[in-house]
Amino acid sequence: MSIAVTPHRALIIGAKQPVPGAVKTRLGRTIGDARAAALYRAFLTDLAGRFRRAARSYDLLWAFAPATADFPALVGTADGYFAQQGADWTERQRHIFRWAAAHGYDQTVLIASDSPQMPARTVSAAFAALDTAMATLAPTYDGGYSLIGQRSGVDILGAVPMSTATVSDDLRANARECNISLHLLDATWDVDEASDLHRLSAYLAGPHDAPATAAAFRSLRLWEDVAPRRLVPPTHDRLAAAGGED
Repeated sequence: MSIAVTPHRALIIGAKQPVPGAVKTRLGRTIGDARAAALYRAFLTDLAGRFRRAARSYDLLWAFAPATADFPALVGTADGYFAQQGADWTERQRHIFRWAAAHGYDQTVLIASDSPQMPARTVSAAFAALDTAMATLAPTYDGGYSLIGQRSGVDILGAVPMSTATVSDDLRANARECNISLHLLDATWDVDEASDLHRLSAYLAGPHDAPATAAAFRSLRLWEDVAPRRLVPPTHDRLAAAGGED
């Protein structure tokens, strides 16, 4: 008789200390570095609260930069905190996954901290995908990704450059080349540039689970700068229909 073994799972949120000029710099070029950092700080508050409250079968951890940052004071209670290591985001992600494997985690999901709308159900879906696939990815409409999950010992990162308009496609191609089964989750959005504030304002205009972000949006007067508009992923956007196995 076989006995089912529950995987040891970690949700890791990759984050930076919200210092003006060091975070959300592309956004800061339009709305100002101080406002961009204040908005990003609200993202961290909402993500921390949401996943701390979630009914979950995984540990919640933060991988932060710089190493001198006091992240427990910034984000509150979690199951662990550790500093990012590496010269670039590819290497820092690889270190995060290796850290998790070395600490006994069988499945690790890493999310960025610039998708304040990321729901707990997406993370649960990512872990469910890792029960059958070796890796999982949630693409973003701009060609990037907001979530990457891998089983212990798996690496789809390779030498793929980050922060390009094709990084999601490049990771998928690398997974195929390495014969790594990859499950794609539904595409979503993140906040990197001023144009992304339209999606954020549309999200905040309806039912949402981001009270700190909504408060920051009001106090920073971003409601006045960014008029909400109806956003539909373009029909030619292949990522908008992403789902299933590669």
